[in-house]
Amino acid sequence: MVVVWAMPNLAIHVRQGARGAVHEGALYASDWGFKLGEVTRPVRLWHGEQDINAPVAMGRFQARHLPDCQATFYPADGHISIIVNHAAEILTALSQAERRILEEIV
Repeated sequence: MVVVWAMPNLAIHVRQGARGAVHEGALYASDWGFKLGEVTRPVRLWHGEQDINAPVAMGRFQARHLPDCQATFYPADGHISIIVNHAAEILTALSQAERRILEEIV
């Protein structure tokens, strides 16, 4: 199902060339201006272990180096299927986190 949806959309994304994808790839390997260990806020990370766009090793590295990271890895999911298969769970967690942040502010 995901492949049927993704293929026509992929063609749209690269219609004007691959410059955007190349730029995004360069960002992964460049200095972000901070170290992951300097992040002071809680981080939720969801990663599909079958992701070929962002290898699971990158997600595991980030999870290890972020001081307050709650990571969830899905063995059977990839880059898009994680959203399709786990949207409700992810959105619920984000909504709960937003509520906690707003409570801290008030």
